[in-house]
Amino acid sequence: MKLNRNSLLLRGPKNEGAYIMIIPRVILFIVFLVACVQYATAQEMQKISSDRIVAFSSDMIGQISGLTFADSLIYATEGRSGQVHVFDHNLNQIFSFGQTGRGPGDLSWPSYIMEKDGKIYVEEGRALRLSIFSMNGDFINNILLKKRALRFYIFNNSLFGFDRSSQNPFYIFNLEDESIVEFGDRYNPNNSSNRYELAARNQYYFQGIETGKILIVNETSGNFYNIHLSDKPEIIKINTEISDPYFLNRLQYVENYFNSTSLQQLSWPLLITDLQVCNNTESVYLAYVGQDHESIHQNMLLLLSYKNDQLTQTKSYSFENRLFNKFALTNDCSSIFFYDQVEGKLVKYALDN
Repeated sequence: MKLNRNSLLLRGPKNEGAYIMIIPRVILFIVFLVACVQYATAQEMQKISSDRIVAFSSDMIGQISGLTFADSLIYATEGRSGQVHVFDHNLNQIFSFGQTGRGPGDLSWPSYIMEKDGKIYVEEGRALRLSIFSMNGDFINNILLKKRALRFYIFNNSLFGFDRSSQNPFYIFNLEDESIVEFGDRYNPNNSSNRYELAARNQYYFQGIETGKILIVNETSGNFYNIHLSDKPEIIKINTEISDPYFLNRLQYVENYFNSTSLQQLSWPLLITDLQVCNNTESVYLAYVGQDHESIHQNMLLLLSYKNDQLTQTKSYSFENRLFNKFALTNDCSSIFFYDQVEGKLVKYALDN
């Protein structure tokens, strides 16, 4: 049936029945087109299954608090035992180091971990210190911190950290002279545009992307920023182009939640669960909580391209029904390692990029 402008107009009583018959068909046709577009969008999401799974003992379930990949090995911190467990790229356990305590080489509830220049840095939440080890687990030294480092990044013998309990949550701590530069203004009730960006319970995930530059994302709002590291650090919001419907639906849900509730609520809806950057600095992986109109999906991943201070979605992934809250990437970003905090399993996936 060919439709033109005149065929949809009433030109007299004798055409009224024809008009009434045409309109429902047009509506159905539009609905069909919309459904096709939504179906095509959903097909762009790549569903991948696990390549290898390692189950931890029952007393370790929920206790892995940090993951990092370095020199073909996975390093995982476990808070309860005060240890770092080391696996090869096939998730075979190689060795462990550390023990619970506060002495040299001991770890008091280790959390975030990263490798830099052949050294392993571990933050100890209960000791307010940073412990440094060789890649083989030999203790080098530890440094007392002035603030928590829920997440950190090592650069130029300094530590960029985030402490959400502080009025100025971002800081740069010099590991040599122990000087500190604090910046960022936590939730200001008089500034509606900053309503939940730096609120006390919010977390930021971040990674270094260039020399002297950090990419960060807010776990609740999904807003991305660059921080230029200098004597006077700058926080600059960057543009993003994300089309994934599960991400956008969840983002809308979070915004509606904050528009209808108080910041004093005990629990807030999460959007982002982790962020990692490939070594080439042009590929950014973002783990997030997705949502459609009926249910929540805890296991989603976006691949974003970072160029000219802009992030653009290039691919999206969905996984098995697991609850992921942290992950690590191989150096070439060909594989990704997730920790399932509910089942206590470390899971490896092969990524087709």
